[in-house]
Amino acid sequence: MTIETLTILKASEGMMLTDGKEYGSIIHLGKGRNAEEFHEITQEEYDAIQKANMPEELKEEILPEELPVENEEAEDIIEETMEE
Repeated sequence: MTIETLTILKASEGMMLTDGKEYGSIIHLGKGRNAEEFHEITQEEYDAIQKANMPEELKEEILPEELPVENEEAEDIIEETMEE
């Protein structure tokens, strides 16, 4: 008999989980993954990262103008997130 467990990580309210590559408010860890690989970022940081990585033509169609940061600020947030 083999017993396997599923680990589910859930971010705090208003936060997102990331390992620098994957993002989500709920993360299902697969075999060989470790919860320590993930940390929380704010929703604003997540929005900035998504906006910075989105092609320009899609930004105009999808993202609201009131997003709080510009590309330079988003790049700083991405760098800080990747260093953690």
